[in-house]
Amino acid sequence: MHFGMNGSLRHFAAGEDDPPYDRVRFDFAEDHHLAYVNPRLLGRVGLTTDPAFFIAEEGLGPDALDPYFDSAAFERALGGRKRDLKSLLMDQAVIAGIGNIYSDEILFQARLHPRDSSDRLTAGATRRPFNCTKRVLQTAVDAGAGAEWLVDRLPRSFLIPHREKDGECPRCGGKIVAAKFAGRTAYYRPRCQPEPW
Repeated sequence: MHFGMNGSLRHFAAGEDDPPYDRVRFDFAEDHHLAYVNPRLLGRVGLTTDPAFFIAEEGLGPDALDPYFDSAAFERALGGRKRDLKSLLMDQAVIAGIGNIYSDEILFQARLHPRDSSDRLTAGATRRPFNCTKRVLQTAVDAGAGAEWLVDRLPRSFLIPHREKDGECPRCGGKIVAAKFAGRTAYYRPRCQPEPW
């Protein structure tokens, strides 16, 4: 399943109405259902009999939350590349599972500017973005990632609940700015995430 920008899974029982914008519904015993909800039709659902083949065919990198994806694997994924961290984190061939809003959050928590170049990170300096990647994604999953109520369940110290141009930074109270990086809009706080040059 690919959820696009705002897709999610929702469990519901007999007597409850189908969730709005459910695109696929799985019915289980005792009238329980699982719905693939995707309001903007940006996601997709497929079926495979061989997950390893599917991952290879799609050219996906290691899953960011895979327990085997440790700090050494993270360092290898970033190593030898001269790209800005924002686009590198979102490159599904490098690390699978990080989208636009989560790359902003990871960089905010790691106090790194979206334009920082991956080749400027020393071996030891990759530990901070690695730890932030794991923590941010697991926090989002625990809060119901992809669901419309996600923002209300995230810690107030996260950038995502404030992620808008001129929003208030949860760390310093200053204004959040927006800029384009590799064709995607990034939200960040320049004081907390200083420019690398």
